Amino acid sequence: MKNYGLVAVSLGALLVWSCSSQKDPAQQAVERAENNLSQIHDEAAKFAPDTLQTVSGQVTALRQTFQKGDYSQVLATAPAVKAALKSLKDDADTKQATADAAAAKVKQQWHVLAAEVPKMVTDVKAQVDTLTTSKKLPKGMNKASFET
Repeated sequence: MKNYGLVAVSLGALLVWSCSSQKDPAQQAVERAENNLSQIHDEAAKFAPDTLQTVSGQVTALRQTFQKGDYSQVLATAPAVKAALKSLKDDADTKQATADAAAAKVKQQWHVLAAEVPKMVTDVKAQVDTLTTSKKLPKGMNKASFET
């Protein structure tokens, strides 16, 4: 009988040790997930808000699983959460690159217009001045339409 008691105590100690040996890696996995989420949060909120909400829910669920003490489940789920975080970052980076390219294109167009429009205005003003000083209006134009 003493042997059974010793075996039961040993198994209990082994169970406690195995759970505690999973606690540190599980805690590290949760902390890494939370840190990664906080690093990409602002960019993801701007460029991938729907995906951010889903991934944020996964990180929260991972934290809750850890708080319940189910360390093996945390360790089993952590790779999927890590992959979701990477996918979120890639998605946000891609969308940001697209937005940056569009902004650069618009900026380039603005520079072209900023150079061309003043020249066009000068040309139109010169034409109006020519018409104003001329005694004869172009064919099909009367004084009222010119004034307008």
